[in-house]
Amino acid sequence: MAISAKERPDLRAIPMLMNESLYLCIDVGNGKHVAGFVSKTLLQRHERFEACPALTLENSREGFRTLIERVRTYVPLEHIFTFSSCWSALGTTIAPSSSICRNWC
Repeated sequence: MAISAKERPDLRAIPMLMNESLYLCIDVGNGKHVAGFVSKTLLQRHERFEACPALTLENSREGFRTLIERVRTYVPLEHIFTFSSCWSALGTTIAPSSSICRNWC
């Protein structure tokens, strides 16, 4: 039986895209938000923008923590570029910022 990460809090995931930028699209909603993750490697792996990973999260502190944990599985936080409401504009980028933490922390 495998040991879960909760049983070993000293273990941390190593980001899989260490030397790459991750573009984080956030479609903001009242109760829930949808975050999409795009990078050169993710686009090559999934072959289309629509097939890249996405995450639905609550509009809460716990939802934010879930988002940060997911982002850290891909890249260090310093490698993120965020765009809000980009999906509502059919994939175009709106309101870019250089860091997710500048927007939410």
